[in-house]
Amino acid sequence: VIHKPLKDLDEVKKLVRYCHKIGVDTHAFFVMGFPEESVESMKKTFKWAMDANFTSATFNIVQPLPGSELWKKYGKGIKDLKRINLRYSTISHPEISRDKLEKMIDEFNTKFNSSAWYRNPKMFILKYMRVALKRHNLKFLKRMFKRQ
Repeated sequence: VIHKPLKDLDEVKKLVRYCHKIGVDTHAFFVMGFPEESVESMKKTFKWAMDANFTSATFNIVQPLPGSELWKKYGKGIKDLKRINLRYSTISHPEISRDKLEKMIDEFNTKFNSSAWYRNPKMFILKYMRVALKRHNLKFLKRMFKRQ
């Protein structure tokens, strides 16, 4: 449905390692919750993202936008366009309720981004602490972990 040509996920991991070696932060953007995607597949994607060791990542819920191919396939039942948001589920999933899907994706974001400290302490200090100290606000740091 999305038509991403990425085939070799090991190549992505190699590229992430190389970027870190030369000092480039990496951020991954994941879209989950397609009706064809199993809950187990979503969990495997999360684990793969952890193993790939991106600097940060955002996990989002698929949203059909008016006029898109996804809209043609899934958008017929969506009446409230204000509900279209990458944090909310607007498409029914055969294995998981909307509330549980939203909670799972929220947990993925929190777990991934709060794990930066033990995955890569040097990167954590350089990226997050510098920003938090500039703003003199540790609440800001907490929000950064919650959502990227």
